[in-house]
Amino acid sequence: MVLYIVGSTLKKLSIERTMYTKCRHLVVAIVLCTLSMWVLGLLVPRIENLVVMYNSPFEVILAICYFLLFKKITITGEKIKKWIVCLSGSSFSVYLIHMQGYIKTEILENDFIWISGFSAWFIPVIVIGSALAIFTSCLFIDKLRRFLFKTLYIEHVIRKVEMFFSKLQDSVDRNFYRLFSR
Repeated sequence: MVLYIVGSTLKKLSIERTMYTKCRHLVVAIVLCTLSMWVLGLLVPRIENLVVMYNSPFEVILAICYFLLFKKITITGEKIKKWIVCLSGSSFSVYLIHMQGYIKTEILENDFIWISGFSAWFIPVIVIGSALAIFTSCLFIDKLRRFLFKTLYIEHVIRKVEMFFSKLQDSVDRNFYRLFSR
């Protein structure tokens, strides 16, 4: 709920006029927030999960800083714009898929312990490769979902079902009002 309020506030405010934001200040805020999360996670193990939850104050501040930082970027290349539009439409789906309860607990949690056996310089390569593999898999699943929805006319069926239930609710409301308004 807090994230929606913050998001709508940022949308309604004119950020450039109300907040003095230079890129270097935003980068410093991002680094400080990230370091604070890391240090708190190490010093106070009990709150480690609270620090990295999506609605923790640190994550909210990081999200706002990233938003303000990326808001300043202008992209001129048409090919890059098409790629960004394509990927941004699926990024929320990627998040939902890989953070889904079963996927997170059965596939992702504790399944990367094997990485610790590699040398220190190779671990970032494996982590980035794994992240790309997870992102690509989730992107493929989302594209498949979109294709199936389009091919099987699922959105059309959903609209019909919504219209049916809307009419049913209106009918129930009218009859309920007639019964109890006397």
